[in-house]
Amino acid sequence: MSTTPNYRFNKNPRFSVNHLTSYLSTVNAGQRDRIIQQAKFPKKIPVSAYGQARTAIQKFWGSRDTAEKHFETYLAKLDKTAKGDPERRDEALRCIRAIDAFMVLHGSKKWKGLTIHGGPIDLAFKRQAVTINTRLDCQVFKEKSDGETVTGGITLLYANTPDTRKNIEVRRRQAASLIRWSLEENGQIDPAPSLCMSFDIFGGEVIRSPDAKDQFRNSVDQSCREVALKWNSIAPPKDYDGPAWK
Repeated sequence: MSTTPNYRFNKNPRFSVNHLTSYLSTVNAGQRDRIIQQAKFPKKIPVSAYGQARTAIQKFWGSRDTAEKHFETYLAKLDKTAKGDPERRDEALRCIRAIDAFMVLHGSKKWKGLTIHGGPIDLAFKRQAVTINTRLDCQVFKEKSDGETVTGGITLLYANTPDTRKNIEVRRRQAASLIRWSLEENGQIDPAPSLCMSFDIFGGEVIRSPDAKDQFRNSVDQSCREVALKWNSIAPPKDYDGPAWK
């Protein structure tokens, strides 16, 4: 049995893209408080869901191999694990399904003319005292006909259960918009909306950031203002065993 706490504690307001898009997608006060609680007192995950798939896909970006060649070894190892290790079987099967779905989705799009640098790339910016963390699985560059280089990025969404796919149509568009905003705030003067993408792996969709941004960013600011005001008053879950929080 582990002697380390199951929970961590974030003293200052901090949201991931998943927290923020979930918060934006509900107006239920109780659900919003639970999202803040999850962000303030994050629970450690014993097994990193899709961890091996994430690694394999991140290493694929920018490689010169075809998808079939690159993933061949990873899939063979995962298949061996699924057949020979009962404790790791479920995670191995999840990763196999994720890689298979990614290969289909990636193969359905054209990537000619793009330069892709693999990640993960962690970006952060602050709105209304709330730090927003964005993780890119890769960064994308494209040289225009006039010689100017425009940038973008891709984040992968692994939503594959009814609960994680709630409001997914809205959330994946918001995730793409947050990539664009994060790049702007981290020194990319004018990222191309068409190159800021969220990959809904199991939904089979690539969503690009809309050109319009003002209404979305106003909603983010309003939500972050609410989060900052509530943060200190949110108590941990009943089984909390992390650091002192008051």
